[in-house]
Amino acid sequence: MNLHVSPQRATNELLAQPNVRLRVGEHVIDVGALRVITRSELPRLTSKAVAVLIELVRHVGATVTRDELLDRVWTGRFPTPDVLTQAIKELRRAFADDNKPSRYIETIPKVGYRLLAPVLVLDGPTGGIFVESTS
Repeated sequence: MNLHVSPQRATNELLAQPNVRLRVGEHVIDVGALRVITRSELPRLTSKAVAVLIELVRHVGATVTRDELLDRVWTGRFPTPDVLTQAIKELRRAFADDNKPSRYIETIPKVGYRLLAPVLVLDGPTGGIFVESTS
């Protein structure tokens, strides 16, 4: 086991797990089940919305460009920018993030998006890893 693993690499390895849970702000998301556990009345999230969330979590606090998100989430496809806009809308609805200014996902006009909320990658029922903002 490598004890000198970077925090980014450790986060990436945790996010690659099939049944990871994330605490984003006040909400808990079960990535494998595509569910916002803290808002059980909501329908499942789409897999693309969750994939966008994971990319934002990987770079929490930093701006991720629209092109980066489209390339990483829709790899090998040629989607219209509207698919990303719809995924962001879905995440904002899931987080009840309709306040101005946003508490969860900030739009950086003509550039991309930034995840503002603190993130905890939950590692079992007793602990987790806090993902620090890069800004």
